[in-house]
Amino acid sequence: MSMQHESIIDIKNIAICMYGQYRTGDACLEYIKKFYQAKNVNIDFFCSVKEYETAYTRPEYNKNTLGITDHLTQRPLDKTAIEYQSNQIKTHYRPKKFEVYKTRNESILLDMKQSILHSKVLSAWAESIMLKQQYEAENNMTYDLVIMQRYDVIVWPSFAFEKVLYGIQGLRVGNPSTIPTPDKNIMFFDQIGAFRPEQIGSFMYPNGQDLWVWGLGNSLDVWVYEALQHIPSGLSSNYTTKQYNYAYPHYDTHEMLACICIK
Repeated sequence: MSMQHESIIDIKNIAICMYGQYRTGDACLEYIKKFYQAKNVNIDFFCSVKEYETAYTRPEYNKNTLGITDHLTQRPLDKTAIEYQSNQIKTHYRPKKFEVYKTRNESILLDMKQSILHSKVLSAWAESIMLKQQYEAENNMTYDLVIMQRYDVIVWPSFAFEKVLYGIQGLRVGNPSTIPTPDKNIMFFDQIGAFRPEQIGSFMYPNGQDLWVWGLGNSLDVWVYEALQHIPSGLSSNYTTKQYNYAYPHYDTHEMLACICIK
């Protein structure tokens, strides 16, 4: 009879997958670099950045400064801006793989305004995770933990990453008092709420508005395959009509992401 060994969470290699628009990335980069530092683990960055910007959280600035009244309007970045952002990312994060996200396929869904915004977000996630997958295949290795991170969002308090990381190291994967699962492919996430004084000391990390998503094992790789159902492919056919899968709520992008994560 062979000896059985209990499975535990053992994190040695961590991938930080950065995605989306750079926006205020200059103001956040030093904090993000310091935030993702920990002892006894290897941490690598994989970065995809978009070649345009939107700023739907600042309508007055858009109207008065940029002359933009549609808060979802994309403002294409010129070559100088793209080169500057790319250089900042490469210099400070030193990503194992980097790519400028191309928007040429997004135009095929412009007649589906309810869906297009969410497809763009999902596509940015998928591209960053796929850069990580390419590196794994080329180097015959896998990352034990993958974390999604925007360029313009920080997580507070500054010790949150280390606290969660060291908190799950060594956990028995089948212990119902910790993380009830039969394997080590786990995804969990927390809402990063907008800063409000009353949130200080609460469970919610009170800075920015985003999801802080962690994927153990291959959980985010599996997530990508699910998300691909909602991303424009650029393919067309004379024999099929253009359709879109509405399996997830599209009122709020974060709600949609949360539904896929829970599934």
